Formats: sequence, structure tokens, C-alpha cells
Amino acid sequence: LGHSSRAAQSLELALTLIQPRHDVVRTGRITGALGQVYVQAGHWEAAEQSLRKALAIADAHGDVGQSAVLQNSIGKLHQAQEQDSKALTAYRESGRLAHLAKLSDVEGMAWVDTARIAQRMGLPVDAGQALVQARTIVAGWTESHAKAEALTAMALVELALAEQVAQDRAAREQSALKLLEEATA
Repeated sequence: LGHSSRAAQSLELALTLIQPRHDVVRTGRITGALGQVYVQAGHWEAAEQSLRKALAIADAHGDVGQSAVLQNSIGKLHQAQEQDSKALTAYRESGRLAHLAKLSDVEGMAWVDTARIAQRMGLPVDAGQALVQARTIVAGWTESHAKAEALTAMALVELALAEQVAQDRAAREQSALKLLEEATA
């Protein structure tokens, strides 16, 4: 664990120090950060518990931007656990909330993540729709590392989608040839 363990210890100490102040919003943000550390460390149960608690606090206080970030983290948690349908739902919600909060960086990456998961699940229409959303948002970003990362991720999803289409076409052609052979035999 190394760095993750030290990060978790620091955040747990921060939670202990903030408790006497009853600063619920800061407690939620620290809890969310702790959940993200747990995701990176592979501590799924602790990650989900921390992220859900932080999300409940953000929702209760109307912090739509923080809710968007947390939904994205929940998506990453489910993606790491190969719970793709749950990840897809969380990423979509992250994109929706980020749009409401006018957080284009979070919104753009949420749609890129949605496209990745939809493609992995064999949902090319959903992946394509998410790519359109992502492209629209990312086009407005200034040149940056984040923009380069998003464009690269979108290109990889588009490549995988093209591969899936080619494989589907080849399978349909093979099936049609077999039916034709059987019909003429």
C-alpha cells in the first residue's frame, strides 16, 4: 500500500480533528477523498462506504459539484470491480450533475468514462452517444493535459467501436454464407 496507506492515515486523522467542529461539509469532502484512496488501494467495501457517506452529505447540502465528483468516483469503484452496469449508471449521473454544476472538466471525463464502459459492455449506440457528448464538451476546453487525455481516451473508444462493428459485420456475413450454402445444398 505505501502511499495509499499513508494517505488513508492522514485523512483518517483529518476526520478525527474535524469532528469536534461539526463541520459536516468538510467532513464529507475528507470522507470522499478517503473513499478515493480506498478505491486506489482496492479496499472496495471501505471505499463504497466512504463514498456513499460523502455523497449523502453532499446531496444533503446541495453541493451538486461535489456530488458529480463523487458519482464519478463511485463509477470508478464499480468499474474496478467489473460491475459495469453500476459503473455506467454512476458515470451518467456524474455527467448529468456536472452539467448542472457547470463543471465541464468533470462532465467531459464523465462522458468519456460512460463511453468506455458502454463500449466494454457491447452497447455501441450508448458509447457513440456518450462520445458525442464528450466531444462537444472537450472541444470547449483550452489546450491542456486533461484535453489530451480525454481526446486519447475517445480515440481508443472509437477504435474499439470500429473493431466491434467490423467483427459484427464479419459474423453476419459468415452466417449469411452458411445459410446460403445450406439452402443450395
